[in-house]
Amino acid sequence: MTEMTPGAGTLRVMFPDPPKRVRRPTYRLDDDYIAKYNKAVSIMKSLPFDDPRNFVRQATCTVNFAQEPTNNKTPMTIEAREL
Repeated sequence: MTEMTPGAGTLRVMFPDPPKRVRRPTYRLDDDYIAKYNKAVSIMKSLPFDDPRNFVRQATCTVNFAQEPTNNKTPMTIEAREL
């Protein structure tokens, strides 16, 4: 949606609010969701290492950020079971 401000000659662009995504707790996940998640992980693991979406490369980015957060004032911890 766009609108013109009368007389000012400026264009204001209005973007819709993005959908809210709520991360469900693990005890509320159903079998369908778990199957989709397992499929996504297996696809990521099957990608070649030079693909930035590869599982190992994504995990490395996460670990590097957790060990040396550059602009993050709150320390982040990653547990081994998450990798």
